Amino acid sequence: MKKVDTGWEPLFMKGSKGQIFVLNLLKNAGYTFEWIQLAPGSEIPYHVHTTDCEWYINEVTGENWFCPQGEGHCFINDTDHPVNLISLRKVM
Repeated sequence: MKKVDTGWEPLFMKGSKGQIFVLNLLKNAGYTFEWIQLAPGSEIPYHVHTTDCEWYINEVTGENWFCPQGEGHCFINDTDHPVNLISLRKVM
């Protein structure tokens, strides 16, 4: 998978699989706003948000998820095409 833009950076997370890229759109006053791309077969492993909460939106389907502080989630792209997510995270 090729980087789409020079602002895209690989996302490295312990236990992750495949190719995951992130484009930081905003980092300000306790918030981060990111665009995340998971290549086919990629996985962001289960992790708990101990110091923040996060809201995700699937760019294509509009599905959205909220992960409150103290809870966890993972993302698995089991499709044959890239999946793009928009993420808004607030550090508590």
